[in-house]
Amino acid sequence: MLPLSQDSRLYCQRQRMLMLAKQGASLQLRPPYRRGSMLAGKHKSSQRGRGMDFVELRHYHPGDDVRCIDWRVSQRTGQMYLREFALETDKTLTLIIDQRSSLFFASDGSIKAVLAAEIAAVVAGRARFDGDRIAGQVITDTGLQPLIGGRGQQGLLLLIEQLIDANQRLPNTEGESYPHGMIEALSKLCGEKVRDRLVVIVSDFIDVDAEKLALLLAQLSRHNSVMGCCVYDPLEQQLPTQSLLLADNRYQLSLSRLQDGLRKRFHRAVADEGQRLASAFSDNGLALLMLSTHQDCWQQLQQQINAGA
Repeated sequence: MLPLSQDSRLYCQRQRMLMLAKQGASLQLRPPYRRGSMLAGKHKSSQRGRGMDFVELRHYHPGDDVRCIDWRVSQRTGQMYLREFALETDKTLTLIIDQRSSLFFASDGSIKAVLAAEIAAVVAGRARFDGDRIAGQVITDTGLQPLIGGRGQQGLLLLIEQLIDANQRLPNTEGESYPHGMIEALSKLCGEKVRDRLVVIVSDFIDVDAEKLALLLAQLSRHNSVMGCCVYDPLEQQLPTQSLLLADNRYQLSLSRLQDGLRKRFHRAVADEGQRLASAFSDNGLALLMLSTHQDCWQQLQQQINAGA
């Protein structure tokens, strides 16, 4: 019998994470990056300078960089000409990944925490392919854990190892989950005044204050591209019609199939909360992907991102 720690539905597995990262290289993840600081890097910019992609020849003006003078053209025409190139800008992928015990749940398929980590692996795989830096925070039951990623294959491997380590610690049965982790992580990011980043937020967002979230998203999206990924289990949105017994390590709830009033109030509350979350993103012009524990991570990402392209 397979040990629980090796069950890919319950805990992240290294080989699967690496496979997803490799698949992620083909993901057409091209949000509208906002331009700010001019750092040398992998992405074309509208700014001109000493990059790699030729733009045009133009006359030399006093104060221009003499290293860009095209001496052959200048000699042939008898006038000083400059070769202009498109500057390149580095991009940083910033991941905010929820790995708290509240995500250690699924009625079928993969645990929500596993799905969240796999989404991060896919997106990081695309960043590695593009040559971008990888950074961010993991939200755990005890606080925020910095993601020490970096660039290239080494940065990707570091990220995967940190996600696996955080995931293998679940569930935490000794204390409360960290309820304000998402707001704290986004507040920290806003406080750092980051610019020109792709910020991908992965959580179930169940205990997040939607009003505070909307304000932080508005601030963060002024100078960055932001995308949300909400992991959910269908049982959280639609209770079954038959009698149900729910339990954790402290509480037990028995729900009779005859309690229609309670079911209706539950479904209404879930729908209202879902609408508030969706509005926090849509009101800021941001995408929010919904990914189910009952379906494959890669297939869902590919389908939803291609549909929105």
